[in-house]
Amino acid sequence: MSEKKKRLGDDPFANKSIGGLDLLISSTTERDLNVKETPTTAKPKRGRPTEIHRNITKTSQSGLREGLTRATFIIREDTLDQLKARAYTDRKKLKDLVTEALDYYLKNAKAEGDK
Repeated sequence: MSEKKKRLGDDPFANKSIGGLDLLISSTTERDLNVKETPTTAKPKRGRPTEIHRNITKTSQSGLREGLTRATFIIREDTLDQLKARAYTDRKKLKDLVTEALDYYLKNAKAEGDK
């Protein structure tokens, strides 16, 4: 019965020169950690680009797509509430609804000015 059955795998304590905390704190270059290297051809990052490459002439254009700018308007509260309600009903963003309304107004105002 003096023969011991061999276990599968390596015995971490079989090497008598390393023991105790030295086994846990040993340098990673001494042991093979079986770390896989990342491939040199990395996949492109998904999602939105971190920077928008465009010529910004005004600070109100920063962070926006080409052709868009920020604008601030003073409007009556009841009119804003009606716009928000209509945007919710139509399942549109408020900015899209306001853009449509202004485009429609300018188109019709131009047609009336031609008469």
